[in-house]
Amino acid sequence: MPVPSKKQAAPTTRTYEDLLKVSTYDQVAGLLVSALFIVGVAVGALVIIWVTSQVFSRPPAPEMVLVEEEEGTQNPEGTARDINEPGIEELDLAEPDVQDTLAAVTDAVSSVAASLDAIEGAMATRGSGAGDNRKRGGGDLIPRWQRWEIRYADTTLESYAKTLDYFGVELAALGGGINTIDYVSFNKGKAVKRTASADAKDERIYFIWQSGKFKQQDRALLGQAGVNTSGRVICQFFSAELENRLAILEKEHLGSRPLKDVRRTIFGVRPQGRGYEFYVIENQWRR
Repeated sequence: MPVPSKKQAAPTTRTYEDLLKVSTYDQVAGLLVSALFIVGVAVGALVIIWVTSQVFSRPPAPEMVLVEEEEGTQNPEGTARDINEPGIEELDLAEPDVQDTLAAVTDAVSSVAASLDAIEGAMATRGSGAGDNRKRGGGDLIPRWQRWEIRYADTTLESYAKTLDYFGVELAALGGGINTIDYVSFNKGKAVKRTASADAKDERIYFIWQSGKFKQQDRALLGQAGVNTSGRVICQFFSAELENRLAILEKEHLGSRPLKDVRRTIFGVRPQGRGYEFYVIENQWRR
């Protein structure tokens, strides 16, 4: 008798839709690849941060300070460099006449000579300052305050005040029968006034106007701050850092030529980026 056979199951057939589906294996593999990619990017970013911090986090180089030394002895205190009232021989500091005023106004570029001679009068030996830093002896170097000159080229009072503000230049009025020195500095366009005793020591180099319209500009800025400028000497005080910057510019411009050959160094001011910069216009040589 025949044995009944089991019915064979029909073979399953896969459709195109089944072939397009992502399998569980593919999903797991994709997740692992994505995780490895993210970890690699993170590690690469950390490596870049570490490398750049090692390269650019060096301490800044110390600023070079140029000091001019000569053989000889220092002048005694209380002479030449004291800030005191001008003497009788300084009658040229009076207000100019109409013709001189018109000539000064039409002068577009003015100069400030770093000269102390303009206030070395009869009263200049009665103070208690540190002397004029000129040394007697074998030195043959013209000091900075005698050889430096600065020329401004701003045309408006506002831009000129911005220049002084940027460099931290402090205006001052002294003498004129007033026993104080009135200073005016600028902070973001705002004038700041302070007063010091005429006997106070000020070691900074200062500049006195010789010609040009900017002497009147300084008087106007001082007047706006409430400083009486009638019959008084107008000065510009430079910080030690700014003086050193000018000395470095002068040395770089000279190259290999010795400083003792220089009779006068003329600096100019020009815009640089969002501020200003000093530069050497020319050197005048000693014969």
